[in-house]
Amino acid sequence: MQILALKFLGFSLEEIKHCLQIGPTVLQESLSFQQAMMQEKRTQLDNIIQAIEETEQLLQPHSHCSPVICFHSIDLDLPLHAASL
Repeated sequence: MQILALKFLGFSLEEIKHCLQIGPTVLQESLSFQQAMMQEKRTQLDNIIQAIEETEQLLQPHSHCSPVICFHSIDLDLPLHAASL
């Protein structure tokens, strides 16, 4: 049951093996590290979703933004509204 729970939390089988061999202190540290990694991934995904939504808005027929500017701003990781100014 513990292995399935750790696998669900995103740990590799090698990481699970290590945590189970070393003990609860390492497991607690590993959980903290895993949480930080997942929060960073969430932030990245939120930024991607926001960029997609902004690009969709800018590509609407009434928008004056060219697709080249929209995609260029994504490549630069800039807010799209700043690139269209």
